[in-house]
Amino acid sequence: MAPTASIIVPTRLRAGYLEVALASIAPQAAASGAEVLVVDDGPDARTRACAQRHAARYVAHETSRGLNAARNTGIDAARSDLLVFVDDDVEVRAGWLDALLAADAAAGAEVAVLTGPIHARFEDHRWRSCGREGAPITTQDHGPRDRDVRSAWGANMTLRRTAIARAGRFDEARERGWPAGIVDATPILHTTPVGGGYDRAAAVAEARSFLATRPYVTREQARATLDGIDVAYVPFLAPPRPRAYGRWGRWAAPPLALALRALRRAFPYNLVHAHNAVPAGEAVRRAGLRVPYVVSVHGGDVFHTVPRSRAGAEAVRAALGCARLVLANSAGIEERCRVLGAPATRVVRLGSDLPERRAEPYA
Repeated sequence: MAPTASIIVPTRLRAGYLEVALASIAPQAAASGAEVLVVDDGPDARTRACAQRHAARYVAHETSRGLNAARNTGIDAARSDLLVFVDDDVEVRAGWLDALLAADAAAGAEVAVLTGPIHARFEDHRWRSCGREGAPITTQDHGPRDRDVRSAWGANMTLRRTAIARAGRFDEARERGWPAGIVDATPILHTTPVGGGYDRAAAVAEARSFLATRPYVTREQARATLDGIDVAYVPFLAPPRPRAYGRWGRWAAPPLALALRALRRAFPYNLVHAHNAVPAGEAVRRAGLRVPYVVSVHGGDVFHTVPRSRAGAEAVRAALGCARLVLANSAGIEERCRVLGAPATRVVRLGSDLPERRAEPYA
C-alpha cells in the first residue's frame, strides 16, 4: 500500500539542523502512514546516521548537484503521489501533516500546490529585522483561512504528482550547487570627490562608468568554487579612505546594490560576505537585500574607526548588529565585536595553521 504522503527533505552537510527537523516530522509521519525521505546532496555519514535514527529513507547523490536536483531525486524515489517538500532547518508544529492531508482530500482536482505558514524563530539574539528588511530567513503567512495564493516557498510546499506531470520537474539549471555570493574585500575608490551635489544618482552613474571600463577583477577571477560552494566576487565603489567613515556605507550602497542586482540574474546567491563592517558591511545593510550577510572583521573597524569617529562607530554598530554572523581574526577582536552589538561571532585565525613540526633555526 502506498504511503499517504512522501515527505522529502533535501539536505547538504547540515546534520544538526536535520536532527531537529526529523524529530518533529517523523512522529507525525508514522502516525499518518506517510514516509520520510532524506535526499543528501553528496554523501555524508552524519546525515545518513541522522536519517536512520528517525527511520527515514536515505538517498544520496555521489557528488553535489544542487537543491533542485535533490528535489527531483526525491520525486523519483517517492512512493506516494502527494509530495511534501520541506527544508532541512524547519521544525513543524503539531497537526501540520494532518492539516495537509485534510487539505489534499478537500481540494479539487484543479489544485496543484498546497502550502502553509512559515514562521521565523530567533534563538540566539534579540534582533528581529534590520531597517527596511524583513526577517533574514524565509517567512510566509497567508492567513488562517484556506485561499488561493500566488506562490509557495519550498520550506513548506506540497505538490500533487499530477501537477509535476503538467508543469514539469524542478529546473536544475537554476541551482548550481548551494550558492553563495561574496562582496570583495577591497572596494574601488570613488574618483569623484565626495561632497555637495554628490547624490545617489551620481554614485550609480560613476559605478556604471567605472565598472564598464576598468573591472576590478578579471572574468576568470570573478568566479570560484571553494569547498564545493560556488562563489562570485563583486566589485563596488566607496569613498576615498580615510574620508567620511560614517558615510562610507551610504555612498557605497547604491553601486553595490546595482552590482548585486545584475549578478542575481545569472547567479542565484543566498549569502553575502562583506570584508569589514565599513564600508562593505554597512553598504550591504543599506542595500536592502533579502539575503543574510556575514562580516569579517580584521581589527580596523573596532580599533581605528570606532574610537576616531562617532558616525563611524554608529555605522560599525549597525553593520555588525544586523549581520547573521561576524568572523573575527582574534579573540580580542571578537570580544570588541560583541560589545558593539554583534549577535553571533566566531574566531577564524587566517593563515595561522601550525606546521607539523617546528622549523630548524637559521644557522
